[in-house]
Amino acid sequence: MINVLITEIIKLRRSKMLILALLISFIPAPIKFIQQVLGKVKTNVTWEWFLSAHQEIMVFGMLTAIILVSCFIFGMEYQYNTVSSAFTASVSRTEIFIGKVITLLFVISALFIISALSHLLFGCFTVKEGLKLTFLLKYLKVVLFFILGYFSLTSLMAFINIIVRKYAVSAALILGYFMLVFPMHLKNNLFINPFMIPTVIASKILGSSNYIFSDYYKDVSVSYTGITLFLSAIFIFFLIAGMTYYKKRDAL
Repeated sequence: MINVLITEIIKLRRSKMLILALLISFIPAPIKFIQQVLGKVKTNVTWEWFLSAHQEIMVFGMLTAIILVSCFIFGMEYQYNTVSSAFTASVSRTEIFIGKVITLLFVISALFIISALSHLLFGCFTVKEGLKLTFLLKYLKVVLFFILGYFSLTSLMAFINIIVRKYAVSAALILGYFMLVFPMHLKNNLFINPFMIPTVIASKILGSSNYIFSDYYKDVSVSYTGITLFLSAIFIFFLIAGMTYYKKRDAL
């Protein structure tokens, strides 16, 4: 399994996809810092504002990056026509599949950790007051939920990519569904668009009026237990379905 993980990480590192994803995770904080330096911010700059305002760059940017990376990891063998050698290797298809899933966990964790460190770093240059421990713990809780929330959806994205076998088509289908149901999602139909559930939770945890779409979410009653069960069910179902299909489908 270790060799599988190393192989997947090396493949991803050689692509420009990982660099793009890491860049997307880093840039929102310096953009807010530059806005403050140029006098574009017309409000009192607090830690709450800096960590929660203008989240559209982070949310949509990171979500797009995660979708593209997920499709790339599960489609690179088909993309580069190396699927035959992948399936005739000494390791089992199950190990390959699980290795890809774990690789995605590493990537998603890295993206949100870099984003958090970037925000905390540039926040020190932007905000004049100290960061309260209580708010820092809230923010770290949001980061953790983002990691776990988006990781729970990777099995769904993997399943779609395994079925379609086309990296670009898989990404287009997922992003197309996201955009199609987005208006309905904003009418309090949270579960119709699972890709935005982590954002809803983040808005609730931080309790900030600066958070993206907070006006839509302020009257939404959130059951953390229900959401956890929902995302867990998605992850487990599509993990089993994807692994089964990945093992049985003729690679040639």
